[in-house]
Amino acid sequence: MAGLVFVDGSHPEQVQRLKRVAPEPDELPFKLAASLAWTGDLRPLATAFIPQEQNQSRRDVLAVRAYGPTSLGPMLVEYDAINQTLAEAGTFRRLGNRPLFVLTAMQPFSEEELQQMKISAAQGAKDRAIRKQMQDDEATWSSRSRHQLVYDSSRYIQFHGPDLVINAVLWVVDTVRADAAH
Repeated sequence: MAGLVFVDGSHPEQVQRLKRVAPEPDELPFKLAASLAWTGDLRPLATAFIPQEQNQSRRDVLAVRAYGPTSLGPMLVEYDAINQTLAEAGTFRRLGNRPLFVLTAMQPFSEEELQQMKISAAQGAKDRAIRKQMQDDEATWSSRSRHQLVYDSSRYIQFHGPDLVINAVLWVVDTVRADAAH
């Protein structure tokens, strides 16, 4: 691994830190949907089970409908393993001087997102503050890092600002190539 880009990435301590702010999500609807995904009947309903984004394009909605039902099963497997995954990932916090670019979503949650998560606006603001602290921490894992706060994007920066993600990747690639040239 020569370099990394974290796009509003997970943090090894996020489960513990965010537990104080919001309730655990209810898995039952996702498990039920995953068990019925093979039928194809969920395609029109897929957007109800996948997190919705503000200003989501029609193309994105169609992609969620097409691929969302088949993603539910693997998503639940990933969710069930999140504590183990984060614990393992937490052992890799020293990246030396590898180029690291951290993109952090700062847009407040919409009313719809707050309702989906079953939290208040105050809890949403606290959630964002905790996530920013964790992203600040991640940016310290390399002696050569950049950290960009993205105020007009929610957690899915790749949808709202794909150019930001591309530029971050290009910075890492250019930095690695410059190192190799010396």
